[in-house]
Amino acid sequence: MATSKTELAEVLPPTSTAWRGITAPIAVCLGLLYFIWGSTYLAIRYVVEVLPAMMASGARFLAAGTLLLLLLVVGGRHALPTRRHWVASIPGGLLLFMMGNGLVALAEKHVSSSAAVVLIATMPLFAALIAAAMGERTSRRQWIGLGFGFLGILVMGVGDMGGSPQWLLLLLLAAACWALGTNLARKLPLPPGMLAAATQMIVGGLAQILAGLVLGERMPEAPLSELPQQALLALVYLVIFGSLVAFSAYTYLIRNAPPSVATSYAYVNPLVGVAIGIVIGHERVGVSTPIAALLVVLGVVFIMTGKKASVT
Repeated sequence: MATSKTELAEVLPPTSTAWRGITAPIAVCLGLLYFIWGSTYLAIRYVVEVLPAMMASGARFLAAGTLLLLLLVVGGRHALPTRRHWVASIPGGLLLFMMGNGLVALAEKHVSSSAAVVLIATMPLFAALIAAAMGERTSRRQWIGLGFGFLGILVMGVGDMGGSPQWLLLLLLAAACWALGTNLARKLPLPPGMLAAATQMIVGGLAQILAGLVLGERMPEAPLSELPQQALLALVYLVIFGSLVAFSAYTYLIRNAPPSVATSYAYVNPLVGVAIGIVIGHERVGVSTPIAALLVVLGVVFIMTGKKASVT
């Protein structure tokens, strides 16, 4: 979870025309986004199996944000963020990264990555509800999408997660925080372009490390070189690919592709994530997970293709 990924309330209905102009760079970026953001949930599971969840997640975003900041500033593309920029990055850093990603890391110590990716895929549902609460009219198509999405949550809750409702609620809270952070980030004076991603990741990473200390988390006494190679590779993958590469690909898409194309990851990632969890992670899931995934994806499609109504 994957900075503010998209302004979901402003997504345009996908049409065949929108997809006709797909160039090779756009296709490559879409492929990267579909696979990388779908695979991060399994990588998170590998990491939290041996490292404290909040501190490891915080280290990931602190490292990725700092590296991105250095690349942008040293490369001469941007000046250093101002104090105003850093202050504006606090809400997004806390909601998107400390809460949105941190709660996922905590939950994945107890639930499969397949369950996590399905429940986090409900983020557009919460975004639609927040938009409605803030005065935006919700179309009939969007209400249908909300119905499908929350039916998927119900199927997941009484099925594969019937014995762990607390983790279901934690993942739904993470999705709601991501949606709220996305909405607030639109209204704040963040630094331009990818610099906004860097500052929010740094703020969120530091907040996660502090939260981990408050929760009593401690890094293992053994040196990192003695930890399972799978976990270390997963952490590196999350920093480089899950953060830097994926965010760069998404930034290119929102500048060069129609919104309906750029945001299509939202209904592809859940299916990719479940498949990767089963095939690569050897996760054992019941029939509820794929059914819930299909219902949630269907709900997201209805929401993201619903016409934006006027504000009351």
